[in-house]
Amino acid sequence: AHKGMNITEEQFGAIAGHLQSTLQQLNVPADIIGEIMTIAASTHDDIVEVKAKASIYDRIGGQASVNAAVEIFYGKVLSDPIVNGFFKNTDMKAQRAKQAKFLAFVMGGPEKWKGKNMKDAHKGMNI
Repeated sequence: AHKGMNITEEQFGAIAGHLQSTLQQLNVPADIIGEIMTIAASTHDDIVEVKAKASIYDRIGGQASVNAAVEIFYGKVLSDPIVNGFFKNTDMKAQRAKQAKFLAFVMGGPEKWKGKNMKDAHKGMNI
């Protein structure tokens, strides 16, 4: 009966509050009000329409933002003498592309990750 009405959490709470105050105004005993409110609360998930939250990927601006983050990240990593040695024999263009695909995937982007899992990708690196 309520599908498509886009009833929000706030609206559901307001209606429930009005129901409770109406029952109180009619001098319905508190224990019966409690029972009625429990029944009303049980309808919550059928009435309130929760809109799916956009993915992190979409909320940060999509692939362009992921690519920018990867560029900034590797700029920092390659400037850091503590970790830059891990990349001395690495094709950084390919590495940046893999990292961008991986980050896009874990942030809910449209493409599935087809590369190695993190454990296998870093195997033998003594990290």
